[in-house]
Amino acid sequence: MNEEWLRGNGISVLLSEEATKGENFILSMSDHIVSESAIKRLIEYDSDYNLLLVDKRVNEIFDIDDATKVNLNGNQIVNIGKEIPVYNGIDCGVFRLKNNFYNAMRQQLKDDKESISAAIQILIENQDMHAVFTEKEDYWLDIDTPQAYKYGLEKMTDKQPEITL
Repeated sequence: MNEEWLRGNGISVLLSEEATKGENFILSMSDHIVSESAIKRLIEYDSDYNLLLVDKRVNEIFDIDDATKVNLNGNQIVNIGKEIPVYNGIDCGVFRLKNNFYNAMRQQLKDDKESISAAIQILIENQDMHAVFTEKEDYWLDIDTPQAYKYGLEKMTDKQPEITL
């Protein structure tokens, strides 16, 4: 359990290291709703890289200003962030990570950087972060605001009967 939950979100993930036992693991932002088909694609994707689920439909994103943007060269992620000037994808909030994520997180903690994004930036710099793209039938939503919640109620509940917002 993370006793320091007021610190950056990378601290919580770092505490999962023992539980992953050196295996790849899925990391999902708890405020994201993501279709089962998209998560399954990410899990089954044949790659030795760290992976992020990315939506290339940037013009269809509900709250683009709040979205974490991704700049891609093919499926290689070359930059990520909410404020990057050039982007051609959106971070859907679900990762398939290798054990080297933890080393990247520890490296960033030395510079007092405690976010998951800081560790992901190290993986990008090491050319070890690739995208798995959503497909037409996939859906996802980041629910950060009352407006996003309302949008989800209006647009997402018809996607899959078991989703209840």
